[in-house]
Parts: sequence; C-alpha cells; structure tokens
Amino acid sequence: MLTLAGCGGSAQPPEEVPLAEVPSTPPATPSVSPSASPSPVAPSDGTDLAACSDGDCEVEVTAPAEVDIDPEFAIDTLTIDSIADGSLAFTMTSTAGEVSFGCQNSDSAPCDSSLQGTFGPGGAATGQATGGPGAQVGLNDLVLEVVDVSGDSAVMRIAPA
Repeated sequence: MLTLAGCGGSAQPPEEVPLAEVPSTPPATPSVSPSASPSPVAPSDGTDLAACSDGDCEVEVTAPAEVDIDPEFAIDTLTIDSIADGSLAFTMTSTAGEVSFGCQNSDSAPCDSSLQGTFGPGGAATGQATGGPGAQVGLNDLVLEVVDVSGDSAVMRIAPA
C-alpha cells in the first residue's frame, strides 16, 4: 500500500492508494535461439570420389584421399594431401610427357602451384598445388576448383577445361 502526502491546502489525512499487484515471477520472455549460419550447398556427387573418374564431378573430400581419373586425361594419380587453414593441398602425377599444370586465377583467389619433372616422351612430372575457395588449377585438360573449405573437409569441382 502507498501513502501519499500533499503540500498546501487544507490539512487532510493522507489518502491511501492501493498498489497494483505485481506478479512474484517476471513474465517469461520469448527465447530466441541464434540461427545457424547457412551451410554450403551440398556437392552434387556427395562424397563419391569415383564420380570424378570421368573428369566431371563435385565432391566433398577429406585428407588423405586418392581420386581416380580416367587415363584419357593423362593424370596417373591425384592425391588430396591435406586440408588446413582454409586451403586444400593436392598432388598430381603424370607420365604423359607433356603436362599442363598450374593456378589459373591466382590474382582473384589464393592459389600456389609448382610443377617438377622430366618433360617429353617418357617423362614424368609431379604437380603440387594449394588453394583456398575459388582457386582453380589446370590439370592437363581438366580444371580442379576449390569450392569451399570448412574445417578438415573441402568441396572441390573437377570439370573439363
């Protein structure tokens, strides 16, 4: 109960005004759970690395992994070496003699590549590349693009050049 007193005027006893009833527990506030950040689009071929054998796939990979590519593309092995610090690192070997390998858009996406070996008939070469999302690396008549990197997995796309 609240007692009010006024100034001036006639001296009347203070008037008692009842207080509004206040609930003993505060009203529940609606809980809002933070929304999860949207996940990247699922790769069209899931985790099926065999889908890459025809030189046209989009897969999620973890390292280490071997990706089999049809011999018509003159790639003997394609090995996913590591996925760390937002980048995918891989190695390609070829005994085709003539090899085309390297970053194609390093000015717009993080990419680093090197090619070593003996070129020409009977030669063998090893190409190594590391790239973050958006990096594109030419592998003979194919292009490997790093679509996304998240933790210890990455989504990569292999397509004809």
